[in-house]
Amino acid sequence: MKIFNFIVIMSISFMFTACGDDNSLVKSEDGTDGDIPEWYVNIPEDKAYYYGKGSSTSGLFEKARIEALANAKRELSESIKSTVKSKVRNAIKTNGSLEMDDEEIQTTFDSAVEITTDRTLDNVEIYKTKSLTYKSGTRWFIGVKLNKAEYEEKMLSELKKGVNKQITDPKTKANLNSLFDDDFFKEGK
Repeated sequence: MKIFNFIVIMSISFMFTACGDDNSLVKSEDGTDGDIPEWYVNIPEDKAYYYGKGSSTSGLFEKARIEALANAKRELSESIKSTVKSKVRNAIKTNGSLEMDDEEIQTTFDSAVEITTDRTLDNVEIYKTKSLTYKSGTRWFIGVKLNKAEYEEKMLSELKKGVNKQITDPKTKANLNSLFDDDFFKEGK
């Protein structure tokens, strides 16, 4: 019986020793410690770009990188959509000369914002990366950016197309087209 207990205890000890801590850092690609990068915590503010970030952990190096990039693009997309939809809503509300239901107009433009933003994300640039390799897998941090001027030019074009395609009342069409002039995205407008 003593031999049996000894074997059980040794087996359990061996399992704990062999498994070890799977969350211990093995390697950081940039030679720093395993902390979350500063650029990931504090996203830059820049008038020329929209920024997003994403991370992912996986046992497969490339899978973690692909998922982190997808997460960064998703965050960037949601942030842009929210900003642009809010700007469009405010522009519609402040224009008292519209003769259509604001909700109908807003629905038209929300759709244009969704489609255009998703199409434009093909131009996203990766500006920072960091990978941390653990015994259990890899964690990637990815920062992305999108040129505001390019995005806003495409968005204005799509908003104008939406007006011309969806709105039939000539007066409402003219009023909406005047809202989406070249200065639509400028600060203070």
